[in-house]
Order: sequence, then structure tokens, then C-alpha cells
Amino acid sequence: MPIIRKNKRAMRVLKTFLVFSICFSTTKAQHLKVSDIPQLKVEDFKAKAPKDNPYWAYTSYKILYRLDSVIHIAHNKVKLKFITKVDVLNDHNYFNLEKIPADRISSVLNHEQGHVLIGFIIANKLEELLSAKVWSDNFREEVGKEYGKQLAKYAKLNERYDEATKHGMDDVMQSKWDKELQALFGVN
Repeated sequence: MPIIRKNKRAMRVLKTFLVFSICFSTTKAQHLKVSDIPQLKVEDFKAKAPKDNPYWAYTSYKILYRLDSVIHIAHNKVKLKFITKVDVLNDHNYFNLEKIPADRISSVLNHEQGHVLIGFIIANKLEELLSAKVWSDNFREEVGKEYGKQLAKYAKLNERYDEATKHGMDDVMQSKWDKELQALFGVN
């Protein structure tokens, strides 16, 4: 009888280890894939462009997260698994066809697509960073603060993108950024 008890205990330990290993493996698999990224079309831009706005188009999105699992790993310490989602806010986005020359429509659309890709890059990075940390039992407050801090840090990528490409008007820099963003997302 003692051998069976030991085997049951060993099996429980092994199962716990396997669950922990699967949930928190050190591989950096992305949750959001290329196939998840919506391909923008002019029709997707639902908002009216503000008058006297110098920009031809505007794209915004929300990055949402949800807690997928909680594993207690030590006294007052937990490991969390997060899932992120990107919502493109079509009702807030505009594409001013009155200002955009016909020969620039596809390049402006491509530039706006870059902003969406940045959102997905940030979402995957946030998911990875938040899921990699060890949190205290007071994780709800800690997660909110860390999420805000990391989101602000990575959101600057949108600003650098616009500055470097001159909002998509510099075709050479836009091409470089297209490649850089694809590399950051993991597209070959």
C-alpha cells in the first residue's frame, strides 16, 4: 500500500510540473498571429476627418488584456497568464479622400496599416512581459500599474513611426519601416 501512495504523490507532482511547464514555458510563442491582423480598406474608416486637420488619415486601436490563469507558486507569489486583443476603432478612424491624391491612396493606406501592425506588436509584447513576471497576491493593482507603464513606453513607437516616415509621405523611409515592423512582429 505505501508504494501506491508514493506513486500517486509522484504522479500529482509530475502533473503539477507538466501543467506549470506548459503554461509558462520560456518559449516566446506569440498569441496574436499575422492572420489576426485586419487588412485595412478605405471603407473601414468610418469617422469624418476634422476640418483644418493637416493629416490625411488617422488610425486608432485599443489593446485589451484579460487574465487567463493564476498559479500560486509560493507564499504570496503568483504567476499569471495573460491574453491580449487589439480592437481597431473604425468608428474613430478617418481617411480623408478629399485631400488624398488618387496616386497616394494605397501608400497612405499602407502607412495606416503600419499603425495597426504596431498595435499587434505592442499587444504581443505586453502579453509576454505581463505573463513573464512573478506577482504578489495583490496582483490586480500591480498589473494595472505595470500595464499602463509598459503601454506608455511602447506607444512611443507610433510617434517614431510617424516622424520617421513623415506620416507615410517619405516612401523610402516607409519601405524601411514596413520591413522593420514586419521583423518586430516576426514576419519573415
